[in-house]
Amino acid sequence: MGARPAGHGDSGRPDGEYSAEEYADDLHLFFRQVGIDKAIVAGQSLGGRVGQVFAAVYHAEIQGLGLVGGPHTSNFFPTREEATKVLNASHRMLESQTEFASREAAFAYLRALRPRDKESALRHRLEHNFIATTGGVAAKYDKVRVALGLAHMADDLRKYAARATCPVAILRGSASSELTLAQAKEIAGCWKNAVVIDVEGDYALQMENPTGLARALSSFAAQAVRE
Repeated sequence: MGARPAGHGDSGRPDGEYSAEEYADDLHLFFRQVGIDKAIVAGQSLGGRVGQVFAAVYHAEIQGLGLVGGPHTSNFFPTREEATKVLNASHRMLESQTEFASREAAFAYLRALRPRDKESALRHRLEHNFIATTGGVAAKYDKVRVALGLAHMADDLRKYAARATCPVAILRGSASSELTLAQAKEIAGCWKNAVVIDVEGDYALQMENPTGLARALSSFAAQAVRE
C-alpha cells in the first residue's frame, strides 16, 4: 500500500480513500519496515485521527497517544451541524485558489483565510506549503485529495476510542478556537485512560508554541512509558 500524505508535500497522490483507517495501516507498515516494535504516537489534525485508529487496531504497537490540538469535535459529536461544517470545509478546499502571481499574493491569501494565525505561523505555511513556479508560486498540495481527507472529519471515531488501551493525552490549546475545555473533557471520557492537558496557544500548537508542546509531550511520554 502506498503512503497517502493527505495530498500534501512532494509525495505521490495515489488513488484511495484518504481515510484514517488507510493511514493507520500505512503507519503499521512503516513500523514493520524500519523495525519499530512499540512507540509513543502523536499527531495533529489528520495525524490525530490516524493515531486514534492506530491505537485501537494496533494496540500492541503503541505506548501512548498524544492528540495535538485535541481531536476534531465532528468525529465525536456527529450532529447535523457538525457534519455541515465538515462538508463546507471540504467544499471550500475543493474550490480554493492554489496558484498566485507572487509570494506576497499567496501570503495575503493565507492571512485572509486564517485570520487567527500569527504571522510566524503564516510565514511557516508559505515557506513549506508553496513552491516557486515560472509565473509565481503554487500550493504544494492536491486540493482534491485534501478535500477528500477533510470529508473524513465527519467519520464517527468513538468506536475506536472505546477499543484503545494505551494512555491518551488531549493536548488542547488554552485559547483553542476548535475545542473548548468542556468538550475536551467530555471526549476524554470516550477512552479508558485519557487526560486533558492545556498548552498555551490555539490549535496549531506545533507552530504556535513548539517549546510548550514539546514539554507537555515529553512529560506525557515519560508517564506513559512507566504505565
